[in-house]
Amino acid sequence: MATICKYVMDFLEHIENMSDPRVKDLPLMTPLWLVVIVVFYLYTVNQWGPRFMKNRKPFELKYFMVFYNIFQIAINLYLFKEGIMVAFVKLKYSFICELVDYSDNPDAVWITRLVWAYMMVKILDLFDTVVMILRKKQNQVSFLHVYHHAGMVVVAWLCTKYFGGGHSVLIGIINCFVHSIMYCYYLISAIYPEFKQSVWWKRHLTELQMTQFIYMTFHCALSTFNPYCNFHRPLVILFMIQNGFMFAMFLDFYVKTYINKSKDKREKEVAEKKQY
Repeated sequence: MATICKYVMDFLEHIENMSDPRVKDLPLMTPLWLVVIVVFYLYTVNQWGPRFMKNRKPFELKYFMVFYNIFQIAINLYLFKEGIMVAFVKLKYSFICELVDYSDNPDAVWITRLVWAYMMVKILDLFDTVVMILRKKQNQVSFLHVYHHAGMVVVAWLCTKYFGGGHSVLIGIINCFVHSIMYCYYLISAIYPEFKQSVWWKRHLTELQMTQFIYMTFHCALSTFNPYCNFHRPLVILFMIQNGFMFAMFLDFYVKTYINKSKDKREKEVAEKKQY
């Protein structure tokens, strides 16, 4: 037992030594916090939340959702704008291969703060699921939804911990842009519930998310298969697999929700016309 504990401690010390020293003093940057957040989220979603709401009426939460969505739009647009200005205007990042600058250059340090802020936004995103549960929209709490939110927290934490900058920054910038549009839709839907009937909005949001995963995978491949780019290849390959898995699940959702249902609707309309 003592030997096992020693190996575990040595491993934890090793991965800690590999981390970016500039983020060690930032909140939530120990592995324990990551485990606590993800486990608590999964327990709340799968156990405590449904039990809590079992004999209760759904909460309205309209004003909370309006404020929450406005804040999400603002913070995602800020990170989108700031990421472009610092990474691609000031630091002249390359789209092909950009290594992490671990120096104390003020702009490089600011990038690490932006990556950390991005991680915090991914943690904030977990409230999407909490709102669904409190409103008794349990049908929306799918495996895809839960896996996506929990997975993004893990990925964002790893990026912050080990490479707060470099080639992966563009992925976060694109993701912030997509989320700002997504939360605009949620905001309008919260203010005008009847707007939800406009299915084409939701369909294009899903298409935008799938396009995002395709480009993320391509962007990771630019550094992974470039023999002259040594950008944390093992982790980037892991992210490529994650993006591929996410694209497959979103594609499955897209086909079932928009293509198959549209086909069934057309067939039903044709059948009804034949009756007359």
